[in-house]
Amino acid sequence: MVNQKFKHNKKKYFQQSKKQVLQAGQRGFLATCNMNEKACVRECYNLLNHYADELYGPEVQEPIKKQETEANVNKDGSDSDSDSDLDAAVAKCKESFSQRKVRFQNVETGTTNCLFIRTQLEDPVGLGKHIVNDITVTGKAMSRFVLRLVPIEAVCRANMTDIINAAGTLFDKYFLKEATTYGTGRAGQLQEHGQQSGSAARQEVHHCRGAERLVPT
Repeated sequence: MVNQKFKHNKKKYFQQSKKQVLQAGQRGFLATCNMNEKACVRECYNLLNHYADELYGPEVQEPIKKQETEANVNKDGSDSDSDSDLDAAVAKCKESFSQRKVRFQNVETGTTNCLFIRTQLEDPVGLGKHIVNDITVTGKAMSRFVLRLVPIEAVCRANMTDIINAAGTLFDKYFLKEATTYGTGRAGQLQEHGQQSGSAARQEVHHCRGAERLVPT
């Protein structure tokens, strides 16, 4: 005979992952570490939030809508005896919390010791320059686990069409407005992801890098 206490307690042990992954169109900071990713993520949050607060002020998080919260409470109250409804309500609350836009968010890259911190800021390069300038002036080490921190303005898929479109947008943004030459000033740089290269051959990426030298100044 089935125990009535556990009759309705059916949990989904194989649920779809809710982790956020690196996607085209994002911008942020590429960070590398040495076998201590959790500490590196925590350090990136502390470092970026510290300097972002100096430039843009404290982050103001968007609160969850009150009407939506009350609707969930009323819906759950009618079937409070059902464990499945309770689990669904908890899952929905967690999902709505995870979908809130925050200033910095770690996303999965699929590569060990290679992290990407997505940002909602319009200019990650400006924040990166501010960090470097402050460390240069003060001479104070601000990181222990982060080996490299590179601002990324555009993430695209590993095919030549998307690479050319993303690079062309950045070329128009900087080379057509700022008087600079290749190798000096504020020049762009292409970063390729080895394990997510897809159909783009390394020779084609290097050829695209060579095209940077042909941009008129």
